[in-house]
Amino acid sequence: MLFHPLSPAMNSNIHLPGYELWMTFIKNVYVIPRRLDHTRFQYALSKSVELYSHVAGRIQHHSGQWVLRLVNAPIPVEVELSSHVELRGFVVQDHNVLASFLSPQPTDDSLRSGNGPLLLIKLTISEDDSTAIGVCWHHVLGDATLFLRFMHTGVSQHYQGLEPSFAKPTFAKHHFPHPDLEMVEEYKSFFPHLARQLSSSEIGSAYAESHGTITRTDWRVSRCKLESLLRAMDQLGSPLKLSLQDCLTALVVVVLSKSTLPIQKVMNAASYRTVQASFVQPDVAGNAILIIMTDKIEESEQRSIFAVARKVRQSITQNLQPQRLEKLLSVASHLMLQAANTETPPFFGSDPTTLSVNSNLRIDWTSAHFSSPGSARFYTSGFSRLYLRTFRSNPDAGNSTLEQDGIDVCLGVPKKLKSVILQALDWELSSIPDS
Repeated sequence: MLFHPLSPAMNSNIHLPGYELWMTFIKNVYVIPRRLDHTRFQYALSKSVELYSHVAGRIQHHSGQWVLRLVNAPIPVEVELSSHVELRGFVVQDHNVLASFLSPQPTDDSLRSGNGPLLLIKLTISEDDSTAIGVCWHHVLGDATLFLRFMHTGVSQHYQGLEPSFAKPTFAKHHFPHPDLEMVEEYKSFFPHLARQLSSSEIGSAYAESHGTITRTDWRVSRCKLESLLRAMDQLGSPLKLSLQDCLTALVVVVLSKSTLPIQKVMNAASYRTVQASFVQPDVAGNAILIIMTDKIEESEQRSIFAVARKVRQSITQNLQPQRLEKLLSVASHLMLQAANTETPPFFGSDPTTLSVNSNLRIDWTSAHFSSPGSARFYTSGFSRLYLRTFRSNPDAGNSTLEQDGIDVCLGVPKKLKSVILQALDWELSSIPDS
């Protein structure tokens, strides 16, 4: 069925700069251990759309420019009855496992022509009183932080009759000056994921070919264990304030390097929402992420957790300095606009010596719990070669010692090295004191 927003259409346009043009869908599934009231859910969704009006918009491409039209278009909401909802274990699941809980996404052609919905929702209500909420969220609507705010403040809070806990979103986009050729040449090597001019079908084939030789590797680590590692790193006297993710990333780099996969660079998907700069709006309904590359990790550093963690943090700290960040975003925006106009999406995983990192440790996805705190679960899909993804574990992780503070880690590795890598991980983790 189609959900029609109650508020009148604004009939205005948001002009989208290139850095907003992540032309893909984020597909997540929430599992709530109760039967959701469909009428209340519709009401909550209507209140959410009042706040986040762009989710009922349509994108339009004309003469090399992109706009998001605020037209209050209908949002597809599918409801399906099922005997049970069987989703357990790690946060990252295979796509074919989640597919039945998600609505089919529109084609690229329908999106580009302004006819495809940017938000699709499917409710799977089971006889055992569980509800799966499958959400397809087009990335042009916003990054993971904005997605969570929509689900938490928008839908979940309103479903419970509570006031929103996040600030109202803003919609003004900063447009950076067009970089000159010299600036593009200086910084374009920083964005290797935008360098390969491949069509969507060619990228799909490249990923499919890669998937023939790799496998998804999942493990769970205690947050207490990582905090112990972080304290050990701090005692070595780093002038930079390291994070849990820095230490976890460095641990993985060391394990891979010891397993005949020497990692020379790390690419981080870094948020700049909290950077104090005139061009940053912390509550913007959009994307505030930048892919940040480290300097080369020398062979002498590849087996040192401290050296790698320090290099990762140094790259993030330096490149989020406002003056540097502005230049990088200007070039990234230019390259992403080119990619969108030529239908050549970003391609990650082409360099066998680069680890790509997408951390969700600061995002509490299950805070959108629909009156089921401590028992709502969250799932997503997607893995590729040397793509490191981290999430807070679900509350039913299956291990009582980890489920309250566990961290789920997902990484695509060569099939022939999976057992070697897992053994090396066990050894490295066992060498870290628990407290």
